[in-house]
Amino acid sequence: MKLKRYEILLPLLYNDGSKIEKNKFLITNEELVSRFGATTTDSTKIVGRWIYENQLYEDKLIRLTIDVPESDDSDIQVLFSAHYPVS
Repeated sequence: MKLKRYEILLPLLYNDGSKIEKNKFLITNEELVSRFGATTTDSTKIVGRWIYENQLYEDKLIRLTIDVPESDDSDIQVLFSAHYPVS
């Protein structure tokens, strides 16, 4: 069975710099496991950086990974398109 891997990067901090509650990560993980059967969480902190209007921004993130059978990935496409519609 061929699998397709999806990685979801979750921020550790709100835009104001305060920590996102651990409970929210647990709920997100539980919802994804319930929907897709399994997740992998990489607890290594990931740093993302970008420049917008000459200002450097930085995010601290964790990574959730979902492996979905390639022939049955429509459910995850529905999940992503609900939050990030493609125009």
